[in-house]
Amino acid sequence: MFNIFNNNVKSLNLEHIPSIIFKVDDLENDCSKMRKIVNLSRKEGFKLCLGIIGNSLENPSEKYLNWLRMIIKYDNIELFNHGYIHNRPLEFLERTYEEQKKSIDRTQKIVNEHLDITIHSFGAPENVKDEQTLLAINATPDINTWFFGSNNYSKLSPPIATIKSNSLSNVFIA
Repeated sequence: MFNIFNNNVKSLNLEHIPSIIFKVDDLENDCSKMRKIVNLSRKEGFKLCLGIIGNSLENPSEKYLNWLRMIIKYDNIELFNHGYIHNRPLEFLERTYEEQKKSIDRTQKIVNEHLDITIHSFGAPENVKDEQTLLAINATPDINTWFFGSNNYSKLSPPIATIKSNSLSNVFIA
């Protein structure tokens, strides 16, 4: 999938290089595509940050919930807030501060209700955002990482992201 895992690679020695995180968007009810990357990450030991779409937890199947509950226990996987509706027009572009804040908060809340975790990372759908997104993220105390955020984001220093969570630190985002 990433062209670094092929038949010529016998093993990966990541001991002397910084950690790398693969940011994978669009985690929703049909998780069959995500299963492959999660299984590969478990086998090879690389870190994943999976972007969960909040409304995927509205009336979720037990299969989906059980799978999510299983993968969040892995020390190399973390979920990030990928918005609530993930639709066009884009969720974090040309919408009011109130609409964007509500979307972020709804995803935070529904993930906490179903999975009993707090998400600390955010990535906008298609990485498209505007000034209102900046305000909404800055007003969300639980979010301390913003993938492809803004230079004016008070909680991190881009270019790509700085992870401040306990489980994923000192990393490069791929």
